[in-house]
Amino acid sequence: MMDAGYLGHLWALTPHVSRCCFARVLACEGGREERVYRCSNCGSQAEGGEARVLCACGSVLADGSDARIRCQVNEDPTPEYPGEIVAAELGNGP
Repeated sequence: MMDAGYLGHLWALTPHVSRCCFARVLACEGGREERVYRCSNCGSQAEGGEARVLCACGSVLADGSDARIRCQVNEDPTPEYPGEIVAAELGNGP
């Protein structure tokens, strides 16, 4: 039988990719108010209130400004690039 302590270590897929290697980001509840985010491929890990502490959405340029990259659903998966979630540059819209 599984207890609450055991279930607290379950990882869930998020709709984000790691800015380290672009693999899917997993999340689980941390011991505090922060969640724990972990790359499913390279193992990079960070704690925070949002996935952007580890995902491509949180990418910044050398000057600290937003890199304008966001995680999104891959609307056109191919055999060469089948990933469900991808990191894409924001358009030049408003």
